[in-house]
Amino acid sequence: MIVEYVGHLIRGKKWSGPQVSRALSLHVVQEFPQLAHTPAREITGQQITEILRALTEEGKGRTAAKVRAYLRAAYALGLRAGTDPTAPQALVAFQITSNPVADVGALAQFNRTRDRALSEPELRIFWRYLRGQETVMSDVVQASLLLGGQRLAQLLRAKGADYRDGVLTLYDAKGRRTQARVHALPVSPEAASILDRRVDEARVLGSEWLFTSAGQVPVVENSVSHWVRDWVRGQAAVAPFSVGDLRRTCETLLASRGVNTDIRAQIQSHGLGGVQNRHYNRHDYMTEKREALTAWGAWLGSLEREGD
Repeated sequence: MIVEYVGHLIRGKKWSGPQVSRALSLHVVQEFPQLAHTPAREITGQQITEILRALTEEGKGRTAAKVRAYLRAAYALGLRAGTDPTAPQALVAFQITSNPVADVGALAQFNRTRDRALSEPELRIFWRYLRGQETVMSDVVQASLLLGGQRLAQLLRAKGADYRDGVLTLYDAKGRRTQARVHALPVSPEAASILDRRVDEARVLGSEWLFTSAGQVPVVENSVSHWVRDWVRGQAAVAPFSVGDLRRTCETLLASRGVNTDIRAQIQSHGLGGVQNRHYNRHDYMTEKREALTAWGAWLGSLEREGD
């Protein structure tokens, strides 16, 4: 059933498809092969619990919460397959009559909102480290920061064709959108230096992806997360943080530098799903975003020189 569910996501052009596929393949199919060969309708809540318990005991609570959500969604789709014309016909054959994940603990403690944001001194230390590297990993993180804290999942999907005339176009498929929201970002001179380098590298590799190591596929988000985590572990002057905290850091510091709520929302593509923004407000905010990101890029660049 997992294969059919993932195929449904991919055919529907859901950006989460590859992420769901990797997670379920790694943490369910590979770790519990006996369950992978058990008819989906016979799997119990207790068996689902064992999958999730293995992850939480390894300290991977957030991953467990995601796997639970993916499995619950797969069963929910299977349940309605007989009456939902958009569900794959192949799911009807599984004869799903209940959702075994529904009664499994929700793992809400691993979905708590984080509030970690780096201070200016901490960001300065990290920024100077990034600027001293010339790797695809450092380029990804620098680009995310220079562009105001973009989600890695969206940034890593960027192709060379998405960067034209000083604008990087991302596609925001987060939430229940049936079609990804076009998210256009004016590129500051500092960000352009990173993206131009990635374009040149992609051309050498014959790749369509802006952020790639070997050319065939883009860099994986988890690889960037691990790269940042490995650096953090060796720091005494910087409190622990994750790559996800950098987005919050950007918004916090943009606010402290006078960028108002509406422009921050446009830069980070969040809170724009209301009726007014979807149907009535057609202003593209490019001028405002350009001014804010140009000043932001210059300020980040100054961190490299401060104290020298």
